[in-house]
Amino acid sequence: MKYDVYLYEDCRVLKNKLNLKDEAELDKAESEFASISMKSIKSTIQTIITRRLTNISRENRAYSLITAS
Repeated sequence: MKYDVYLYEDCRVLKNKLNLKDEAELDKAESEFASISMKSIKSTIQTIITRRLTNISRENRAYSLITAS
């Protein structure tokens, strides 16, 4: 078998920080990390949108007060 620097020598699994050599275990771990990352991204986006909408609402109220005078 030809040596590949990206694979463990004793199996055909990519080297990884968890040192998992079982492909099924590595797939499961990758899925769990991806899920956690997506939840974090979704939460961050929701926070950004909420803050922006709050700022827009404040700007609109301020504009209404200015133009009402």
